This record gives sequence, C-alpha cells and structure tokens, in this order.
Amino acid sequence: MNTYNNFHNFLWFQSIWFIAILGGQPLEWALVTLIASHLYFCKEWITELKLMAFCVTIGVGIDGVNTWFGVFEFNNESQITLIPIWLVAIWCGFIGTLRHSLRFMTTKPWLITLASGISAPLSYLGAMRLGAVEFPLGVWTTSILISISWMLMMPIFLFILRTIEDEDLTLDAPQISNEQSYTVNKQIQN
Repeated sequence: MNTYNNFHNFLWFQSIWFIAILGGQPLEWALVTLIASHLYFCKEWITELKLMAFCVTIGVGIDGVNTWFGVFEFNNESQITLIPIWLVAIWCGFIGTLRHSLRFMTTKPWLITLASGISAPLSYLGAMRLGAVEFPLGVWTTSILISISWMLMMPIFLFILRTIEDEDLTLDAPQISNEQSYTVNKQIQN
C-alpha cells in the first residue's frame, strides 16, 4: 500500500530546503537519502527520474550562470562545482513536487509561472537571510533576475513534464500488431 501523498511530498520538499540551507555540505548525505526515498515511494519513479534529470540540468545551469556572472555568491566548500551540491538537491526537491504537491498548478501554466516568479525570489531571499548565499548585486536586482529566470524556466519545465508523461503513456499503451489492425479494419468494413 502506497501512502506517499501530496502532504508527504510537501513536507519532503520543505525538509530538503531546510536541511540544505541550514546544514549545507555536512548534511549532503541526508539530502541524497531524502531524494532516494522520494524516488523509492514514487509509483512511476523512472518518469520522475527523467523529469528530474532534464529539469534539474536546466535549473542548475541557470544558477551556475548566475553564479558565474556574480549574481550569487556561495561559501562553496567543495570548489568542485560552480554551485553547491546542496543547491542541486533543492532543485531535485522542487522538480520532485511538480507531479505531486504542485500538480494542481501544472494545469494552469500562467498560475505556476506567476507563482514561481514570486516564490522563487522569496526562497532565495530566505536562503540569503539564513547565510547560505550572498547577493553581490543587491537584494532588488538579484530578486528581479531570479524572478525573470524562473518565469522563463517554468514553461520549459511544464513542456518537459508533459512530453515525458505523454511519452511514458505512449510506451505503456497496448501495442496492436498489424494482423490485429487488419482484422479490426475488416470487421469495420463488413
């Protein structure tokens, strides 16, 4: 019996966000565990993993570009990646909500795009206030840049979501052989 529901998904994402922001690099193992647990409890975990792979790549790329151009500044202990691993985990967490606790918003592209344009800067601002990131360009400039980037990314995320779900539905559909198709066509003609 699968008891993983939207409320659990919401709590899961909030846990990822707070552990990432407050714990940072020392708690990255906990973030990996949370993401793995999400995939374990998803009935369609392969679809979820594909969605994460495509969308997280875009989100991490945008945050990497913003970091490169000095919009963000992290105390990145590892120096292996442009952005910290814990931020990649937050991206996985957010994308992991699109098919679950945020599903109701994905049917209204204008609503989720507007909501992301407002909530994303607030999320980054919260992270800044807790010391996880700095805004060298200032709060207003950075918030506007975050808002614009999220309002541009969200329709792309929704397109990827629809494409992956449609592809998976097509693969799950029963396949009709040529012989079966011929038989059905003959019956219709008679």
